[in-house]
Amino acid sequence: MDFNIMIPILIIACFAGAAFMIFAARRSKAKAANVHAIAQKNGWRHDVTTDESGYTTITQISPRDGAWIVEEQYGSTTESTSDKRTLTWTDPAAGIPSGLAVMSLAISDDKAAKMERFLNATGDGVIGQHMSKTFFGVVADRASELDAVEAVGAAGAILATPDAREALLPIAFHEALANTSQAMPKGAMPTIIRSPDGLQLNLKATIKSADQLEAMVRLGETLSAALSANSSGT
Repeated sequence: MDFNIMIPILIIACFAGAAFMIFAARRSKAKAANVHAIAQKNGWRHDVTTDESGYTTITQISPRDGAWIVEEQYGSTTESTSDKRTLTWTDPAAGIPSGLAVMSLAISDDKAAKMERFLNATGDGVIGQHMSKTFFGVVADRASELDAVEAVGAAGAILATPDAREALLPIAFHEALANTSQAMPKGAMPTIIRSPDGLQLNLKATIKSADQLEAMVRLGETLSAALSANSSGT
């Protein structure tokens, strides 16, 4: 290619790259401002820090009474690794004495047994590890401990350890889960987790808007309240 032609092409490419970075920075700043505004409106705490590596931004949002916490992590663990995006809502008070139960809304309830067999066969391989991370998020490393739980008509596939097979059944059919795909970030269906650490909604995504943040909080509070009502009624 003629050198005289390459120079303007390179200049245009540089300007385009710079423009994209400016646009991305402005969009990120605008989102942060909207999230902060919605936190102030609801009286929530809103803290933004970075992890020890300095490459991952951690945003934490919680009510003043500390009943739950939303944590967003965005960035990477090192300068050279790919982007890391996670979003979780956690209610520590909605935990169980022991065990682990997981409901993946990304697949139907009748696929739970098939997933169990698949993970048993491929859990240690690359495909099995990818599937585990996709459907189980932060508890992917424990997927091999989980067995299918039969719950016909549930909002998603449920797998659990033997001591937690009933942990998610009180909310498995909850009407609030019907419109989850509309409320959450596009393409990000939450994995619902219950363990001694509490009740958790886990997504491989980041906050896209203040409305989606509020939707996630409402969903978490609704499911936690349903679990509490079921516990007090037994």
